[in-house]
Amino acid sequence: MKRVSRPLRQDEKVLLAFLLSADFPGCDVLRMQAESTTVVGECECGCGTIGLEVGPGLPTAGLVKPHPLEAYGEMIIDVLLFVRNGFLGSLEVVFYEDSAERPYPLPAQLQSGKRPQHGRGDVSSGRES
Repeated sequence: MKRVSRPLRQDEKVLLAFLLSADFPGCDVLRMQAESTTVVGECECGCGTIGLEVGPGLPTAGLVKPHPLEAYGEMIIDVLLFVRNGFLGSLEVVFYEDSAERPYPLPAQLQSGKRPQHGRGDVSSGRES
């Protein structure tokens, strides 16, 4: 991941807000953290994955283990927001198709939660391994 220091772009803010819109333990604290979160890393492959850093002085969400918040889309994409030690840690965008175009996902294209599993094998294509 390439080190950077910048504010969240609007599309990143929208995606982060979507992932934090569910109710779960610590969600209010994470929403507060999101208001002062900056981007400190960018994946170099172009997928849109970013490393996050929360502003100083904010409380932790009380989540001890790494905690992913997930969403998936029909365009064969998964989005995971990782909370580490009670703080927003990274926003990961996973594309299952190798494509030159990787548009940043919009909340309207996503469903909250884990992608349903359809038996063993490759969930992106439905083929057995």
